[in-house]
Amino acid sequence: MLDTIIKTISQAEKYLEEKNVVLDKFPVDLEIKDELAHVLENTALFADIIVRFPKLVHGFYKKNSKMWKPVMEKAIEICNKTGVYRGDHQMILASLQQELGIGEVDPNYKNPFKAQENTAQAELTSEERRELYKTAKMKKKVHERKEKRTGPQMSKREL
Repeated sequence: MLDTIIKTISQAEKYLEEKNVVLDKFPVDLEIKDELAHVLENTALFADIIVRFPKLVHGFYKKNSKMWKPVMEKAIEICNKTGVYRGDHQMILASLQQELGIGEVDPNYKNPFKAQENTAQAELTSEERRELYKTAKMKKKVHERKEKRTGPQMSKREL
């Protein structure tokens, strides 16, 4: 999925470069608008995935960073020039920059989604995790037993 996002952004960026699009004001041409929309929307999607699921995605990004980083640098630059991202969306874009190491690195930056995952797991000891696993397993068994039960049945005498 991430590969597809990067390919879409890359193709849209190439189109915008070929047409020498200046992003001082919003374009009027429909084709240029579409390609710009591809960059903006896919950058937002990529940012959400990278920022919200850092544990899962950083391995993929590290493997492909040589190809992906230049594409994302241009995409972030385009997003900033258009002025479309404001408020919370601008914060997610800034978080994407920090996560990917693009631009100026803030030493105080902490991904709020990454912090929540680590603290929740760090608080549990191995015994507590085992206990949680056992209780979850027991609840599942009880639930399965309840599902197997059917309604009233007739006995041989009643036949």
